[in-house]
Amino acid sequence: MDESAIEGRMKAWIVNFHVCSKLAWWLMVQNFGATTVRKWQRRINALYRKWLGLAQPAEPSVLFRSNEHFGLNLKDLVEMWRQTRVVKWHIMKYAKDPQTRKVYDHRLGLDQKGHIGKGNITSPALTIERIERSLDFERIIGAGQLGRTGLGFQRVSKKLRPREHIVARMKQEAEENRMVLLHDYQMQTNWLHWGLDGMMKKDLSWQAMLYQYSQRLLKFLINAQSNTLPSPDNLRRWKLNRSAACGLCGSEAATLTHILAGCPWVRHSENKVCREDRYTWRHNNLVALVAGELNDHIQRANKLEKKSARHLIQLVPAGTKPRHRYQPDASCGWLGDANDWVADWDLPEFHSNASSYVFPHYICASPLKVDGFIVSNSSKVCIILEFTSPMEDNLDMWNTRKKVKYSELEMEARKNGWTIRSVFIEVGARGWVPQRVFAGLRSLGLAALAARRLCKRLSYLALKSSYIIWINRFNKEFHPWRLKDQDQKGGDAGLAKAEKKALDHVAEKQVVNSTFLREGKRRANNVSLPEDGPVSNGGLSDVPPNSYAMLKDLVHGMQKNLDEKARSLLPQPSELCQEIDNGDRLSESPQPAERDESFDKIMKLLAKPHLPPLRFTDS
Repeated sequence: MDESAIEGRMKAWIVNFHVCSKLAWWLMVQNFGATTVRKWQRRINALYRKWLGLAQPAEPSVLFRSNEHFGLNLKDLVEMWRQTRVVKWHIMKYAKDPQTRKVYDHRLGLDQKGHIGKGNITSPALTIERIERSLDFERIIGAGQLGRTGLGFQRVSKKLRPREHIVARMKQEAEENRMVLLHDYQMQTNWLHWGLDGMMKKDLSWQAMLYQYSQRLLKFLINAQSNTLPSPDNLRRWKLNRSAACGLCGSEAATLTHILAGCPWVRHSENKVCREDRYTWRHNNLVALVAGELNDHIQRANKLEKKSARHLIQLVPAGTKPRHRYQPDASCGWLGDANDWVADWDLPEFHSNASSYVFPHYICASPLKVDGFIVSNSSKVCIILEFTSPMEDNLDMWNTRKKVKYSELEMEARKNGWTIRSVFIEVGARGWVPQRVFAGLRSLGLAALAARRLCKRLSYLALKSSYIIWINRFNKEFHPWRLKDQDQKGGDAGLAKAEKKALDHVAEKQVVNSTFLREGKRRANNVSLPEDGPVSNGGLSDVPPNSYAMLKDLVHGMQKNLDEKARSLLPQPSELCQEIDNGDRLSESPQPAERDESFDKIMKLLAKPHLPPLRFTDS
């Protein structure tokens, strides 16, 4: 695998799902020692680091932690070895053969006397007994009440078999042990302070890593999370470059926070030129994404009929049944109060040179410029939207500052009879989104699925913008352009589905950049995923290819093939010249009747069963 020509993330996928799955059977039926399995795991860990680009000083648990704890959720071979041993002895404990059950009882008796092997803390039989007692105890006391749900509410979970319960408990304990070890690190685990409770779970599934993130972008994400990028302070700490400094301001021992969100040269020098500085560019990319989504949402909300009153929750007396099931209002949210909403955004593409962005003074006379607002004159309600993209450590601080900043604006507007509502959209420079952003989007009337998808797109766009800032950390001639996410519905994975849907009726062949692909294949092997746009010019190369352009190329290729077949079936000019009618030489071009007959031959040829039929949709 290491010598193959495929990308590192694909190698990791094959090892994780194919090699480890093959080894799982041998680990269960053969008595491999712990030393041998750990030796294999060290080899696999080294290859994982090489393929995924994880820095050497990075702590290894990021490879095996779950997505909820900001890990890649790879399989740990040592944990698999322990789980398969437990599964083997669990099968023997509940076997139908009485002699097999006696073997388990004999092994359990020896383990309880302490014969578990030198250096071992526990054994598979003891682990089975301990976990089964714990599960029985939990089953007796029942599920505890969590959250704000009513008494007696029980969340429906997937029913597991007893053996699956034991394996799931072992995975949970292994995850807890990894989290305990993280507290020994001081620099690589800053996310423990702000990420466990306040952030939404990042989409690090294999679907996203293989189809949405490029190889270099995934490497940047992993090392930025662990603070193991080659920043000047890390280069000095690792004794690789003692003279390392910021490539823009010359500050020595500049940190990752300094490069991505705090360089004074960007604030005081690049900000003074006639173009956007790199931090404002990342901020405006997020504003443009939300503006496009909310403008469409506002148009749909204005077409809905205004409801005079909202539906209230009807309390049902004890012993009676509800008359009808509650149906949520289609225009739920703040936008359901009126149908004359108008939005404006502090972006240059929304204003011409003759007009400028100004907050409505009839609401409140203030010099403050919000990033966007949605106003309704009939209901006298103004919704302000404020964006910020600092480092994740400072998200709470900036949220407090924003609230204090606009509290005075709300008081002044209230005196004029207006109601100000605020939505703060905060996205970390490394792509982490607080949970309050999802709640703010839901208050605007977005459906839960749409709001969650928009949060993922904001996360990806912020991460990609920061990656471009990182690779331009020595470039003082940074020229911004409006960066967009690769697809309006979730990156390259959505792009592949869109291409498949557009060419659904061309079942035999697909064409990508004039290359014919096998049926069911989504992209060419030599076509790399779009990674980043141009760095020093204003072009936009990360816009996904248009599926209709691919269909157009297919149709042109069909026409070319038909023309070639037509020319081969038509009579040659030399043959026509030999036919003389009344002493006059015939024209070298065939007559219309002869053309029609030739095309009839082509249509008959295409109608033969050995050629696949071609069907196209109306679009």
